[in-house]
Amino acid sequence: MRARPALSSGLVLFLTVACARPLAPPSGIQPVAVAPAETALSASDVAFLDDLEHRTFRWFWDKTNPKNGLVPDREPTASFSSVA
Repeated sequence: MRARPALSSGLVLFLTVACARPLAPPSGIQPVAVAPAETALSASDVAFLDDLEHRTFRWFWDKTNPKNGLVPDREPTASFSSVA
C-alpha cells in the first residue's frame, strides 16, 4: 500500500506563490486611510462602550443553551441557532 502525501503538489505550489509576494489591492482601488492609533474617547463614549460590553456578555451568558452551547439568533421570539 502506497503512503499518501500530506499535501498535494498543487496546494504546495499555491501556498508557495501566495506567500512569496506581498498582497496588493486590485488596480483602481485606493487603500483605506487608517485611523490614528491614539483616539481620545469622551466619558460618555467610554460609558456607552462599557454598557455595550456588559450587555453583550450578559446576552451570551443568559441565552446560551447549557445542554448544547448554542445561542439563539434573536430574542424574544422563538428562534433557532444558525452557524452563520
